[in-house]
Amino acid sequence: MIAVLTAGLAAPVGAQTRTHVVQAGENLYRIALKYGVGVDELMRANGLVDPRQLRVGQVLVIPDPGPQDAGLITAATYVVQRGDTLYGIARRSGTTVRALMDANQLATEAIYVGQRLVIPARPPQAPGAGLGVALNPRHVIGTTLPAPRPLRVRRGPRMYETILALVAAETPLRIVSHLMGWFSVTLPSGETGWVREVDLAAPNRPAAQLPQVIRSVEGRQIVAEAMRYLGARYVWGGESARGVDCSGFVYVVFSAYLPGLPRMSSFDYFKLGVPLQRANLEPGDLVFFTTYAPGPSHVGIYLGDGKFIHASSSQARVIVTPLDDPYYAARFLGARRLTKP
Repeated sequence: MIAVLTAGLAAPVGAQTRTHVVQAGENLYRIALKYGVGVDELMRANGLVDPRQLRVGQVLVIPDPGPQDAGLITAATYVVQRGDTLYGIARRSGTTVRALMDANQLATEAIYVGQRLVIPARPPQAPGAGLGVALNPRHVIGTTLPAPRPLRVRRGPRMYETILALVAAETPLRIVSHLMGWFSVTLPSGETGWVREVDLAAPNRPAAQLPQVIRSVEGRQIVAEAMRYLGARYVWGGESARGVDCSGFVYVVFSAYLPGLPRMSSFDYFKLGVPLQRANLEPGDLVFFTTYAPGPSHVGIYLGDGKFIHASSSQARVIVTPLDDPYYAARFLGARRLTKP
């Protein structure tokens, strides 16, 4: 359970608004459950940026249940309703928050009631293609799912939260609750932490389909595109110029030439292409390392001259590193060729 803290923001109380006075031992999850609203709606209605920002005696505005249970959005445009979030709209329309922001030229995820949003068309995919099986919170809360890959479990539903544990693939995770794209999970040890919904989704794309498409891209093109991101900020799960992690970096670089490329983990990329020895590396090849978890948990793009470019969590940005660097040389796992040399 998340303890009640003594910091928070009291929301203004209107005569026609339902309110709740925070009691000792309560948290947002219990309060949201009591009134049948989502935790994210409760946070937004009260200006909270962290679910632990509560104090005893604080008056919370209880929003009317939003349209989060509405059906799928299939129209080309959508008018924002009370209680909507950009995440919820993206989920119901089969797209991503990033795609929605780009299609509507939004600088932030803030939206307002009555705003008309363009819903970007979903790119055509081959049968069976896709990042993973979407998880419906209503269906999975209270069940136990195996981790589809090694995962970082955080202490709270934010990327800035510290890591509680690193779990291996197939670790059973008890699904407790859902909040703005995060699932609260109980580990076999009994500890409770948070994982991103996208990381918990099981991959369902056949790995053998993609290399046949990628072979049309030359390594020199990949290297030129990769160098455009030198110095970009490291963000766990990031997949845009605003921030990338190691596999997100590979994704944005390759997708510049392959718009239909799905976002994959480093473990997925390791299953693609042609294995090769270090002595046979060419610019544009992917190089893999065992770092935070067993197996190919880190990936970079080989530049030539014994160097590779990658999104480094320790340096918090995209950097160029020699393959002979003691840390990476000791953890080098292998390489894969997805392009023409």
